Amino acid sequence: MQVTPKPRPHRLPGVTYDQPGPVFHCRLATWDRIPSFARPDAARLVVDALRFYHGRSVEVLAYCVMPDHVHLLVRIAEGGPSLSRWIGDFKRWVSRAVRKQLELELTWQPGFFERVIRDTEDLVEAARYVVGNPVRAGLAGNPQDYFWSGSFVYDL
Repeated sequence: MQVTPKPRPHRLPGVTYDQPGPVFHCRLATWDRIPSFARPDAARLVVDALRFYHGRSVEVLAYCVMPDHVHLLVRIAEGGPSLSRWIGDFKRWVSRAVRKQLELELTWQPGFFERVIRDTEDLVEAARYVVGNPVRAGLAGNPQDYFWSGSFVYDL
């Protein structure tokens, strides 16, 4: 039996996915939701990559590295790549670093989920939502107790 993939959600009209401007809430998952980032050294490599890219090709407003996926609140920087291109570069960088430094294979699910943060939404509240994921998942009592989430822009 052949499985037909679900169609991608429609893009918002008038939103540029390949130029600076909108803020995106993205979720990137590991293959089969394998908890590769439950290892602190693997989670640290994700945060290192985000720190490297912040201010270069994207602005990282918030991040949260969960055991089997990563939440990001990002904005493409002026002159930066498209969102899809940056996500691909980020995934490759993290996979290579994990393979080289930890001698582990990390495989991501193809693609990613993204949602545009609309102008009427409060970016600080969206960032608090991202860093609050470990609390909702029962991994921490409060966001400050979870080492693998934060912001390079806001004091959350």
